[in-house]
This record gives sequence, structure tokens and C-alpha cells, in this order.
Amino acid sequence: MGRVIAPGGLGAATRADWRVAVAPDPGGVQHGPWTGGVAAKGATLPGTCAICMRVAGRSRAPAMAVALASLAIFLPPSVPRSGWGEDVGYEGKEGGGVEPQYRLQPGDIVRFWVYRMPEFSSEAMVTPSGHVSFPLAGQFVAKGRTIEELTADVKRALVERGKLAEPIVTLTVREVARQRVYILGAVTRPQEIVLPMDGPITVSQAVAAAGGFAPEARKDSIRIYRRGAGGRKDILQVDLEQALDRGALDKDVVLMPGDTVFVPRESGYFVLGKVIRPGFYSRHDLPLPSGRPITAGEAIALAGGFAEGASPGSVKIIRRGVEGGRETVVEADLESFAREGRPEKDVALTPGDTVVVPSGEGVFVLGQVKKPGAYSAPGGRPLTVTKAIAMAGGFDQYAKSSAVRVFRRDGADRALTVDVRRITSSGDLASDVELKAGDVVFVPEGVF
Repeated sequence: MGRVIAPGGLGAATRADWRVAVAPDPGGVQHGPWTGGVAAKGATLPGTCAICMRVAGRSRAPAMAVALASLAIFLPPSVPRSGWGEDVGYEGKEGGGVEPQYRLQPGDIVRFWVYRMPEFSSEAMVTPSGHVSFPLAGQFVAKGRTIEELTADVKRALVERGKLAEPIVTLTVREVARQRVYILGAVTRPQEIVLPMDGPITVSQAVAAAGGFAPEARKDSIRIYRRGAGGRKDILQVDLEQALDRGALDKDVVLMPGDTVFVPRESGYFVLGKVIRPGFYSRHDLPLPSGRPITAGEAIALAGGFAEGASPGSVKIIRRGVEGGRETVVEADLESFAREGRPEKDVALTPGDTVVVPSGEGVFVLGQVKKPGAYSAPGGRPLTVTKAIAMAGGFDQYAKSSAVRVFRRDGADRALTVDVRRITSSGDLASDVELKAGDVVFVPEGVF
């Protein structure tokens, strides 16, 4: 049994006064002046010779068929190897370690190999714009094309530019870029997710990687934003509630590189602070007449009522701004509502409102912080906005630190805006607002 050829292994071809070392290219293809490309990787030299003889016998130089059989002669081990055979793991398929139908993406690294011209062999990364450049050949559109299609483009360019009359070129994918998807909205940890190399992931797997659904997540109306052919933007609707709760696995969509998954929030309300069961509640949790909104008092009742130390007379409702506008605060004197039976003191809620029940002491820190909750300064010392945020674990990665809001009631309802980012970067502690008992510090989201 003959020795096996690997990419970079050298054989010898002889014809009377002609002798040339022939090395398989990175894809394992043996090139010869009369035979063209012959698959040699993994084949014995006698087997390769038989193929060469048949190919040469059908070519314009049949007399070379017998001469090419001398490929069975190995050059001595001292002859330098081309070095291509060292990349184990990317030699098994035509075009490198990818399937023939694989389409190139930005970040992929492509090898350019020119037969008998090693000085022009190189590697290039597909740019974010989807282009790749090679010596002699120029720049090409690579994104969305297969290795076979790109190879044809390169060969054609070499001929048209007058660089090579009959170019023998091999392109292979040395490294596949790690592709990503993005998940935002009502999940525990909105983030970028690197796709595994061994296959795609589904929407449910992306949600799991993001820590699962947030309490207010709408599982039945998840949206996938995907860039389609020609730059077209597609939006896919996914009902993951059916997939998870009813076993309809066909509803669990497989994600594509670059997809953005958005999990919308349920039309409900957060009730936080000095209540028995703080959390998220929906208007559907109460048997209300159709069209009638839930009120702050009803939402607090759903949360188990006021806890010890609550200040019912200064309940605050934080209302999100419309289309990126600033949040506003609405005061609700539920003490008068309960004691005097004055329904006008109860406030109707709108979806997305946050009801905060303060205590007589301390402040609340809410929004995009790591540990939202009630905080008091130790030892009765003054508490500032930056100190309160630090006690709440600091900003999370989606916080808009330049527009922190402080909601206060001191005779006239006020909302202060504090640029914490500027304070911390410049050291301008004089601009750090000192908080008062009952203040609510709200850190908005800066993603959208």
C-alpha cells in the first residue's frame, strides 16, 4: 500500500527532461500542468497516478499519461513543506471546514492559494461591509456567497486583469466567524448571545440563555427582527406560549445570525415598596368590567395591602413617557381614600405604571439598577443620589446614567434630573443631589 498524500505533501512528476514538485493545495487537490486539479488528499500516490493517467489520457497531451505515473516517487523529507497541512480540522471538506452550501459572513477568514506562486498566497478577513481583498485579484463581495462562487470570481478577475492566463486558485475557509443574535425586552438579562459552532439555537433557548422570562413577559407575541434578502427587514411573530405550555414545538423558531429577539411586556403594573407581596400584576388578575382600568388602591390590594411602616398618604405612581419622553410622577393620597372614602383620591393606572409605596424613612431606588429597593443611610448620615445607586448595586448595562430622575413631594410635586455619568466622570460632587425621606430615584433604560 502506498503512502497517503496530505495537503502540503510533495510528490514528483517526471517527463524525460521535465521534473516538477507537485504539492496538493489546502483543499487536498493535486494540480499538474496537463491534468488540472485532481483530488489527492487521503489518496495513495499510486491511486493518484491512476487518476492522473486517465485524466491525461483524455486531455490534449495523452503521451504524458505514462510519464505522470512517476508521481509515485516521493521527494526526500528534506524538501520544505508548504505548511498548509498544519491546519487540522479545516481540511475535510471542499472549501475548508464548511459545507459546500455555506455562505460567507463578515468575520470569516478566507485563505487564498495560487499554484506555484506562494508569494501571492495570503489570508483575508471578510470585512463588516461584506468584502474581501486578495493580492493580484482585487476586492470582491464575499458576504452571502459560497466558496465555489467566490473562487470563480477570483479566477475571472485574474484573467481579466492579465495577471494569469490559466490561474489555478484554491480558496478555503480557515476560520468561521462566531455569529451572534440579540435578545431584548422582558427577559432577566437582555444581552448578545454568541451562537454555538455545532448548530443553531431556537427562540426558547435564547430566552433561557438570557435568564428566562421576566414576570411581565408576553410569551405569546415575541417578535424576531431579521434582515432578509436585498437588505429587506422582516418581522416574525412567535407564540412561544404554545410551544412551551402546549407542546407545539413547531412554534419555536430557529434563529439566524444577526436576528434580534424582542419580548414585549404584558399590559400590567409593578407594585413595589412597603406592600406585602411586591411584584408585577395584570388588570386580568381582577374581575373588572371590560374597559375599566385598575386603580392604584386595587393594585396595592392585589399585592397584599400595605406592609408595616408604609406611608399610604404619599404613594407615588411612576409613569413612563410616551415615545421616549421623560417619566412623570403622580401622587396618590390613599390614606384619605381609605379613611374618608374619597374615591377621587385613588388614581387610575395605565399599562406600564409603577406604584411605589414609600415608608416614613429612607428612599426608593428603582429602574435599571442591579438591586432595586428601599434604602436608608447608615447612622442617619445624608444620602445622595450616587450613594443610593451604589447601595442598589450600581447601574446595570442598560441604564441611562445621564438622565436619572428624582421624584419628590415637598409642598409642590417635583421631578429632578441628575446627570450621574457627568458627576462620576468629572468628580463634581457638588452636583450630587442630597435625598430626602420618601424620595424615589428612578434610573431609566437607555436601549431604545
